Amino acid sequence: MSPSETVTRKPDQTAGRSNTLAIIAGMGANIWLGGSALYWKALREVSPSVLVAYRVLLSLAVLMLALVLLGKLGALYRNLTLNSVVVHGVAALLLATNWGLFIYASIQGFVLESGLGYLIAPCITVAASVLMLSERLSSLHTVAFVLIGIALAYLAVYAQGLNHGIYLAIALTWGGYVCLKKVSTIDALCATALETLLLSLVCLVALLFTSWEMALPVTMPTSMSIVLLFAGLVSVVPLLLIAFSARRLALTTMSTFQFLLPTTQFVLAVVVYKQSINMTVATVISFVWLLLALLVALPAMKNMLRQ
Repeated sequence: MSPSETVTRKPDQTAGRSNTLAIIAGMGANIWLGGSALYWKALREVSPSVLVAYRVLLSLAVLMLALVLLGKLGALYRNLTLNSVVVHGVAALLLATNWGLFIYASIQGFVLESGLGYLIAPCITVAASVLMLSERLSSLHTVAFVLIGIALAYLAVYAQGLNHGIYLAIALTWGGYVCLKKVSTIDALCATALETLLLSLVCLVALLFTSWEMALPVTMPTSMSIVLLFAGLVSVVPLLLIAFSARRLALTTMSTFQFLLPTTQFVLAVVVYKQSINMTVATVISFVWLLLALLVALPAMKNMLRQ
């Protein structure tokens, strides 16, 4: 192999490694998020609104420390443009709402509904990417997502015993948040720090000008207070992984990874929360996973045949 051939291959190899890391990050983030329901369940003595506030403030502390250690505080300041504040301000509101809904569902035992919300979220993300970002879908993706939409509409109409408001709100907030991460023009760490900074300002205003407070229950054991201190890490790590992945992969690919989150939630709903899944819900979940398997397997088979 000549030196010139070696040089020309390096960008492809670098891109390949970057895509591999992005895939691992996207998958890991969604599994992490799904499993984090157990963390919030352990903190059920605290109200969801207070948990969201601690989640925001502790996340900001973790992110600011990371920015200082990496020397990126200046980069955050330079990215404080009107456009970035608007984009990440909307993303922050969607994120805070999603956090509150997720924590409420985890504490109150609506994990099945939470999983359904994250199952629907990829459809919201794809629809937003087509309408807002002009991403083009392959015929295979178009047919698959239309069928998924029909299946989920059937679920909403015929599934009994579900809290439809929870899963629809989770779907809209999370699907919209992932789409906005694709619009972002700043790096993952600065973007997430900006969002938590904006949310922290909202918390500060609420503390100063309303009767809302962040007091923890007096009966809460010290061990749980220590557990609460990890809320920043529990929250920030998956967000950074998602932001890293979203910048490097198409939204259609990211949407495929999003199905790992509800799958983790469904397992928790049955095994830990002992929620029952009726035949309608089980059928829809199986149907969606079959379509997902086709989305992943058929392109891979085409590449193998070409080789």
